[in-house]
Amino acid sequence: MQEWHKDWYLLRFSQNHWRKLLSVLGDSNVEFCCPMIHSWRLRKDKKQCIRHSVHPAFEGYVFVHFNPEQIPVAVFRRMPGAVDFVRFGGDMQRISAQTIRALRCAEARIIRSDSCVYECIGVDEADVAKIIEIYDTTSPLERASKLMTLIHKSNIRKERKDAA
Repeated sequence: MQEWHKDWYLLRFSQNHWRKLLSVLGDSNVEFCCPMIHSWRLRKDKKQCIRHSVHPAFEGYVFVHFNPEQIPVAVFRRMPGAVDFVRFGGDMQRISAQTIRALRCAEARIIRSDSCVYECIGVDEADVAKIIEIYDTTSPLERASKLMTLIHKSNIRKERKDAA
């Protein structure tokens, strides 16, 4: 039986419903983290205009911070586009706060092209470097796969640390 704490969990969602799901999460006062990729490209119909587009870096996934004892998992499953939480070994996968901070730091550095940003205070540089490497992956499927590997490895490290 899994023990519940207020923690970060990874929620899967239907890729074409991400705007609606993020809107509903924001309206429900649940803290979430959905790293985005920003891209700029010249418009074909106007020569001097640039089109800015934003989409989730990890298509189909959003990090949600909550306690399943206080907010039932079924509440999230009923949200438009939500599928279910990521599970490893049958249990909902917890995501470390350190991983979330590293994700936010990496996103901020990519957007601002600056190594000195507020989101990076107290964040391990090795974690940020790994996440920036994941961001640089062009295939969304490969990006998601690398994210799952990172989460799994960080949880194994945490379990070993807790056991010691």
